[in-house]
Amino acid sequence: MNKRILCLGIVSMFLVTGFATLSGVGMKATNGKTIYVSHDNPEGPWDGSLEHPYCMIHQGIDAAEDGDTVFVFGDEVNYRENIVVDKKIKLEGENRESAIIEGHDDGDVIWIKSSSVSVSGFTITGAPYDRCSAGILAIEQQLPPSNPPLKKLSDIIISNCNIENNGIGIRLDYVKNVEIIDCKIKNSTSHSVYILMGSSEITIDNCQIHDNGKPKTPNDLGTIGGIMIWGPDQEYENSENIEILNCDIYNNEFDGICLQAPYHNAEIHNNNIFGNSRAGITILGFALDSGQVSDIKIHDNIITDNGEGGIYEGGICIERESGGITIKDNEITMNDPNGIYSMSSSGNIIIDNDIKENNGSGIYIENGGEFSISKNNKIYHNNFIDNAKHVYDEGLNEWDNGYKREGGGNYWSGFDEESEGAVDENNDNIIDSPYKIPGGINKDRYPLTEKNGTPNSYSNHLAIVNILVKFLEKYPQIFPILKQLFGL
Repeated sequence: MNKRILCLGIVSMFLVTGFATLSGVGMKATNGKTIYVSHDNPEGPWDGSLEHPYCMIHQGIDAAEDGDTVFVFGDEVNYRENIVVDKKIKLEGENRESAIIEGHDDGDVIWIKSSSVSVSGFTITGAPYDRCSAGILAIEQQLPPSNPPLKKLSDIIISNCNIENNGIGIRLDYVKNVEIIDCKIKNSTSHSVYILMGSSEITIDNCQIHDNGKPKTPNDLGTIGGIMIWGPDQEYENSENIEILNCDIYNNEFDGICLQAPYHNAEIHNNNIFGNSRAGITILGFALDSGQVSDIKIHDNIITDNGEGGIYEGGICIERESGGITIKDNEITMNDPNGIYSMSSSGNIIIDNDIKENNGSGIYIENGGEFSISKNNKIYHNNFIDNAKHVYDEGLNEWDNGYKREGGGNYWSGFDEESEGAVDENNDNIIDSPYKIPGGINKDRYPLTEKNGTPNSYSNHLAIVNILVKFLEKYPQIFPILKQLFGL
């Protein structure tokens, strides 16, 4: 019991900071009571006090009311139980390495079926390897009837947890305003995080997500082990507003992150995404329905060493009428085969990326057939360095931003020296001849002379003057008219 007394002050601090965090996502701060759980009191008496804690977590939850905290002490013995959280409470483990909840291999280990819930400080393990059961599930009711309609849960925090050796790591069904913070999610047989049924306002921050989706038997082909975001059934609204940041996402089967249409408003940034077997990031639209994926921002990530050589593999894969995607300021390197692969996708922007040392093409764009042309993609201010092939493009796309102050095209290693045909006579930082894009009729009209380069504005003005002088030399009869017009 001395350990519990020593922890009392720490617990009090957890309560203050924890409820302040909860209020930040919509849960009102509260002065609810704290209920304690410990294996040190297996025989009772039990009343949830520090002196007489409950010995099972579900007992603490049963005794709690909205606004309470259930604090669980760590122990050498795991808590062998499956838990339902149906109240607005905070479930707090003493230490995620010692407070271990091990399910009975019978369904979800923790089922959150209430709004305004926080779970933190645990190792959560033991959901069956059935690609359906989860370490943590959040949904109001399972197999919901059509009437009454499913209620959307909100304001849920999952933080500082190890979630390992489950079917699915975390599954979010028809929820909003959820934060997953500082978690380690590994060794799931299916998705590490599965977001579906119109879930929205989801943040995944500073998590390590690795080694998920791996085959468990010789006949098992594995599944997408990374973060899977799935569009809703028709009766629910679109999935939208998901942010994934500051995460290490690696060594997962198939994709590190996969977005399946219909989906809108996602931001993926400041992550390290590497070693995933098919792609670092995959975005899937609908083959015959454009506009189902939009406003996706992928920026400031390191995306490296993804894929195993298949045509639809590599760093970032965009397929089937996906548009409205911005890929900016990423380092996309050493993927196999392609840095970026895009099929029948239009209206995307790819700018300011380092695309280098990929085993196939830095960017590979193909059409999906005669009636599914990749078009109106804007690709400029990228550095293409030492790729096996820099680019391939069958579509109708723009590979520069014109000849203006913030214009210019891309930098191409192997086309930046005079010996390679890259001549810049007027010193405007733009090579005087275009770079032909293999695969079709596209070209970069204004290739840059150096990495991260932009046109020299002074030289731009000088070039315009030179053009005007040459024009007047050819048509001198125009000069008197100009003198009269401008009062020269």
